Amino acid sequence: MRSKWYFLLLVILLLIVVRPLLAADATGAMTPEEMRAKCIEIDAACAAAMQNVEDLQALKAVLLGELGEGAPPASVSKPSAWADKIVISGYFQNRYEHFSPGVGAGAANEDRFGMRRLYLNLLIKTGGRASGVLTFGSDGPNIRKTDTAWHNIFCDYKVTDTDTLRFGQGPNQFGLEAWQSSGRRLPFERSAVVEGGTRGKPAGFYFLGWNDRGLWWIHTPKDRTRLPQTVVSVVNGSFLNDPLNNSRAVAVDLKWQPKWGMYGISWLNSTFTQPAAPNVVWHPRVPQGPFARNAWDGYVRYVAPNDWAVQTEFIGGRMAGNSVRGWYGQLEKVLPNAPGTAFAKYEWYDPNTNDGMSSDIYRAWILGYAHQLDKNNRITAQGTWGKIGTSTPRESGVSWQYGF
Repeated sequence: MRSKWYFLLLVILLLIVVRPLLAADATGAMTPEEMRAKCIEIDAACAAAMQNVEDLQALKAVLLGELGEGAPPASVSKPSAWADKIVISGYFQNRYEHFSPGVGAGAANEDRFGMRRLYLNLLIKTGGRASGVLTFGSDGPNIRKTDTAWHNIFCDYKVTDTDTLRFGQGPNQFGLEAWQSSGRRLPFERSAVVEGGTRGKPAGFYFLGWNDRGLWWIHTPKDRTRLPQTVVSVVNGSFLNDPLNNSRAVAVDLKWQPKWGMYGISWLNSTFTQPAAPNVVWHPRVPQGPFARNAWDGYVRYVAPNDWAVQTEFIGGRMAGNSVRGWYGQLEKVLPNAPGTAFAKYEWYDPNTNDGMSSDIYRAWILGYAHQLDKNNRITAQGTWGKIGTSTPRESGVSWQYGF
C-alpha cells in the first residue's frame, strides 16, 4: 500500500518538471535570455511541486487514518508495576459554617471556614484471592481540631465467591448511617443517636468514629433481593484505640437490597473503657467507664421511580450507664430540570430514657439542597434548627465536596 503512494507521487513530480522542457523542444531553440527565464520558471514549478507533494502526504495521512491504516501511534511507556496493582479513590469536603450559639469555648456566634473531611483510599490487588485497603483520613469528633490518621488498614480474603474474611482495622457495618460513607450521605453529619457528641449534641453510639480493629466474616449472596448480606464481626470495641478491658465487641448485621431500596437490622454487644492517657483519642462527653455499649438497629430506605426517596432508622440500647433511644426520618426529592436533590430530615434522641426528663432530649430539623455540578463535584447548602432543653443550637453552611 505504501509503495503505490510513493510511485504516484513520483509520477506527478516528473510530469510537473518535464512538461515545460517538452514544450520548449516543440517551439525550437531558445535564446540565452529565454533559457534564463525558463530556468526561473522551472525553479518555481519545482517549488510548487514540492508543496504539492507535502499536501498529498498530508492528505494520505488523513485518508489512511480514516481507513484505520495510519502510522502506528507514538510509543507509550508501559505502566509501572504498582499502577497495575493499586486503585486510588477518595473525596474531600470544605465548608463555610455559622453556629448560633457557638459551639466553642463561649456562647457567642461563630463563623468559620473549615476542612471537614479528607479520605484517600488505596485498593491493592495482587491478582489472587487477597486484596488490601489503606485509607488515610483527616476527620474526627473534635470539630475544633481535625484528627489525621490511618482509618482503614485491612486485608480481605475471598474464601469462596460469596464469603470473605476481613482482618485488620476497618469500618463497622452497623445500621445505615453509621456504615454509610459521608461522601454519599446528603446531610452534613450523621444523626446524634448514631454519632453525636459534638456541635452541642449528646454523644451517640459511634461517638469516636466508625472504625475498629478485629475480624469480620462477610457473606454476600448472589441474590440480595431475597437473602441478606450477613456480616458477623468480633472487634476490640475501642474504635482506633487499644482496648483497656478484656471484653471484645460482637456484632451481627443483616442487609437486604430489594429493587425498591434497602432495609436491614443490626445488633451490637460491647464494653467500652475511655482511654485517659495522653496522645490517644478520647471524648469529654463520655464517662471514663468501663460501661456497656449495646445497641440494636432497624432501618428502611425506599427509592421511588419518580425521583424521590425516604429513609428512616431506629436505634436503642444502653450506653454510658443509661438506656438510650433515638430515630430519624429523611425525605429526598430530585428536582426537575436541575441536577440536584432537596432533602428534609427530622431527628430525635434521648440519651437517658430512665431519668424521666425531657431537658436532655435532642431534637432537630434539617433542610438542605445538594447540587451536583458534575460527577466529581457537589455543592450542598444546609440549615439545622436544633433544640435541647432551653438551648436552641442552630447551624447553617455551604459544603463543597470533590470526589475522585
